[in-house]
Amino acid sequence: MEENGKKKVWSTSRVQDVFNSKIKEPSEVDAISKKSKSLKILRILGLVGVLILGMVIQNSIYLQEAQTEKAVGEKISDEIALSTQKGLIAVKVAAERGTTALYLSSGGDPTVYDRLIKMYEETDNALNALKKWPKVSRDSPSQFHSRENLQSYIRDNRKVLLANQTTFGQQIEFYTNINVFFLSHVGDLVSEGDSTRLWTTGVAYHMMLTCKDYIGLERAVGSVYYAKGGLSSEDEKRYHEARFRGQSYLDAAQWYSPQTVAIFDRDFQNTTLQNNIMRMREVILKNKKMAPAIEEGLKWFDNMTTYISIFHTVEKHIAEKIIQISDDQVQKSSTEVTVDIVVLVLVLVASLLITSGIYRMANDTQSFASRLNEQTEELHEERQRAEQLLCQIFPKSIAQDMTKNKAVPPKHFDMVTIMFSDIVGFARVSASLSSNQLIDLLNRLYHTFDSVIDQYDATKLDGAGGAYEVVSGLPKANDDQHAGEIASLALDFLSAAEVFDPVHVSCKIKLLIGINTGPCVAGVVGYKRPRYQVFGDTVTTAQSLETTSEGNKIQISSATNDELMLTGLYKTVPRTDTPKSMKGSKTFWLLSKTSSRMVTSHSSFAVSVNGK
Repeated sequence: MEENGKKKVWSTSRVQDVFNSKIKEPSEVDAISKKSKSLKILRILGLVGVLILGMVIQNSIYLQEAQTEKAVGEKISDEIALSTQKGLIAVKVAAERGTTALYLSSGGDPTVYDRLIKMYEETDNALNALKKWPKVSRDSPSQFHSRENLQSYIRDNRKVLLANQTTFGQQIEFYTNINVFFLSHVGDLVSEGDSTRLWTTGVAYHMMLTCKDYIGLERAVGSVYYAKGGLSSEDEKRYHEARFRGQSYLDAAQWYSPQTVAIFDRDFQNTTLQNNIMRMREVILKNKKMAPAIEEGLKWFDNMTTYISIFHTVEKHIAEKIIQISDDQVQKSSTEVTVDIVVLVLVLVASLLITSGIYRMANDTQSFASRLNEQTEELHEERQRAEQLLCQIFPKSIAQDMTKNKAVPPKHFDMVTIMFSDIVGFARVSASLSSNQLIDLLNRLYHTFDSVIDQYDATKLDGAGGAYEVVSGLPKANDDQHAGEIASLALDFLSAAEVFDPVHVSCKIKLLIGINTGPCVAGVVGYKRPRYQVFGDTVTTAQSLETTSEGNKIQISSATNDELMLTGLYKTVPRTDTPKSMKGSKTFWLLSKTSSRMVTSHSSFAVSVNGK
């Protein structure tokens, strides 16, 4: 940037001053422009708007939560209605199961047959009344995938039954599986509750339905006893299990919903029905052989059916209780939704009033504000130029840390690869050129080399005189890639030198290149003129390899050679006339890269050299 016809001169000492400087206050207070004043007012209103937006969002969330609770409550009410229908289906299926068992045990008694046909009709009506079919997984049996599939499945079984092509056990299992399906979906209601009261009542409802199914199974097996005059060991075991499980689920239902106890005490305890059932249960439990008694079996069946109707009364009471709880929750949610809407409207109205007041205050205040002085903009530009200058002097990551005032401590690197290059006869060449010619030559040559470095994971360091120092593997480690990066870069350097036009010198530029691999220490050195430099025997050896190299040849150490051989991409040969200054160390000449990933051609180097 130029000022008053004079060009500003930058130095590294100014860089630190720029980063440590602070924005100065404007010396004069001027009235700001209309556009600037509007922008400042908008900023203030924006801050207020953020607060208002937060309030609106908060109330919107509350409103959404209330609506969600309301939707959940309505869903539970619908599920209760469906669960009641599913429970009725389970009751009808259990009744058909018991009548089927009595029919098989009686050898096809006509009276039982008439009752069985009536049971078929009641089961079909209960299935047709179901408003929504339960969701089932794909791997569940096909008969449960739809209402039509199940009805077809049941009709096929009835045909097999009436043709006397089935057994008592098969029929018990058939109907029990159907009831397990419906009762398991009734159990889904339990997980829908979001309060303890609703949850416990839902559990009691599920327990009562399951209890009814086992009581129905007890009714079926008991009918077999009277129809056949005795139970087989398997049927006897099935009866004991149904009796035990039915009583267990009844006790659990009464524990979750104590109100059911009062209904049982009223309708069952100390009644003729209880006495008849207890007496007939004792007979079945003893399992004494007797003559078949169909009429006694029908009496047992009717008594147990009446007993199950009491369960239906309890079930209806629990279902009504759940619906009442759900309705209360829906009403509560509806009230909360209304309140949240009112609050949201009040917040919006208040927001408009606050915004209007803040606007007037900001408009009055900004009338006396000062404009930003030009020093702030100038300082910003200088900081940007300083950052660019630092990135040219230091590796990018180091420069970024310095601009953020972070400490850059020295760091040890276990393995890096360092390259030194110099111009053959640089002292002679420089002596033959004027100062302008020498600087022009070096600038064009270094520009070419810098464009090569940009293609590799390598960092240029500050070299002395005409020397050119490059390192790979720091300040950020790159595993075992550093040797290959430097080797490919050195080969590109030779290619660039071949096409480089020195202009002021008649002969071609030749390079001395030395490469070494090993550990080193790197850090920022100096205060007024800081430099990022590397130290260690690895650096000294690389310098010696460069000074003892030959024109347009790349001399590498045995450590570098070992790294390159691991890649299998580079061709090297041992140097037979190793200089004495290398202290007996074996060195190699790097010849070429056998499978190069380099895409830069000689022509591209020529374009870079000519600056076109």
